[in-house]
Amino acid sequence: VAATAETQMLADREVLPNTGKPAVSQTFVGREAELEQVADFLDGDRPLLEVLAPAGTGKSMLLCEVAQRAEQAGWRVLSAGADPRLNRSPWYPVRELVQQVLGLDSPRPSLAALRQHAIQAGLVSDDIPGLADLFGLERTTDHLRPSIRMRETQAASLRVLLGPELAAEGLC
Repeated sequence: VAATAETQMLADREVLPNTGKPAVSQTFVGREAELEQVADFLDGDRPLLEVLAPAGTGKSMLLCEVAQRAEQAGWRVLSAGADPRLNRSPWYPVRELVQQVLGLDSPRPSLAALRQHAIQAGLVSDDIPGLADLFGLERTTDHLRPSIRMRETQAASLRVLLGPELAAEGLC
């Protein structure tokens, strides 16, 4: 979803005096075109929606509005962000989403808790080593090449996020 000319104009106009920084507004206006694109996405079968726009144009507000509308429509909405400690942790958002889906209480669960929640979610024991790697737990995959370990972590994470039904269809 790209920013429309109207959205860009609103963002350019709303600047705090003497700072040059965009004003923060809690009002959701001027996003009809973007909301229509998102509605089309939600009604379609595309697996990914990318939201691109310059800083300060309202991407976060748009996504909050979309999340609220999706929840009202019965969708389960998950949210993740960058590592708050500002570490370069590319897997942090994935870990956060997997933690939410599995209902784990801790960002660093025990291996037993991870196994229990994964099995309850319909995953199989073969997914546990990849998930353990994701959470930095006991590594049972050290004997595997790094590329294979990475593939196992990716596949297990996708099975959690897509659900066992979609995973069974061979999507991951």
